[in-house]
Amino acid sequence: MNTIGRRIFLRLCLSLTILSFALLPSSAFSQSGGELRFCLRSEPKTFDPLLVDDDASLSIRYLTGGVLVRVNRHTQELEPELAESWKASNDGKQITFKLRHGITFSDGTPFSS
Repeated sequence: MNTIGRRIFLRLCLSLTILSFALLPSSAFSQSGGELRFCLRSEPKTFDPLLVDDDASLSIRYLTGGVLVRVNRHTQELEPELAESWKASNDGKQITFKLRHGITFSDGTPFSS
């Protein structure tokens, strides 16, 4: 398998894994603490989200980092994730986000600005 085919295969596997988590009943996520084990084909080159350029680092960044808004790949529309809503200023130089309540970081501290 060539490099491009391997990357497509790895991204497809990651997408299917994430989809399977999304389809689990909500009760599967109600347990606090615990451990998530995830196998990668190679070691991540970096944990710095700004320097990610390999599939393993991309997988780690995707699984551990949230975003305020995301683009729906089917509709190309922005959708809320960590932000409940957002509003751009009239001049387009400022965006105000309303953050979702009840979200915590992995150490249990509340998500806030």
